[in-house]
Amino acid sequence: MVLFKSLALLSLLAGRSLALDPPLPGYGVVDIEWNVQVKRGEPATNITGTVEEVEAELTRRNPNWKHELDDLSTGGDGAHRLAKRAEVEQVYCDSIVHDYRWPLASTYALIGGIRYLKSVPGKPGANPGPGMCGRISCSWDSAIWWCNDNDHYFQLDSYKEIASAAQEVMDQCHFLDTTAKTKGQAFVKGGWNVILRGDSC
Repeated sequence: MVLFKSLALLSLLAGRSLALDPPLPGYGVVDIEWNVQVKRGEPATNITGTVEEVEAELTRRNPNWKHELDDLSTGGDGAHRLAKRAEVEQVYCDSIVHDYRWPLASTYALIGGIRYLKSVPGKPGANPGPGMCGRISCSWDSAIWWCNDNDHYFQLDSYKEIASAAQEVMDQCHFLDTTAKTKGQAFVKGGWNVILRGDSC
């Protein structure tokens, strides 16, 4: 029964991605696969969806997962405790496609998404590109997309790398509306990029 419920969840999340519009004309949309540990001592498992959906599923499977895995992350030597940062090569504060502009995103909502990305254990993986993107976080109509520009399956060491690239966009791209807003795209060494933009969620 548990296996059946898990498979049903993955099918549901995969169906959602098929209905999403790509973040940029000419780009494609793929599912983001999260390889995460649910319980201490158990092997990692794959979950598909946004970080908010993944955290909800982790909490459903193990309400104590955050406490257990926080304890694990503070163990070991200092080198393992240091989060690898994305090596951002270029930031654009709007779409690089002529005559196409992204809607603005809420800075406050994106801060929450970045915080989620920093807390989730495991490694993100993306299907072959170039220009294949997955919506990795979305709340309050504000999304973080992760795009693979490599022609092969690609995996990062940590979700913190995506968080640091998203933070770089927020640090460089400021817009004033009724509240603090941002949008932009960060291209990162290794053949991937992150897009922050207004979206429907």
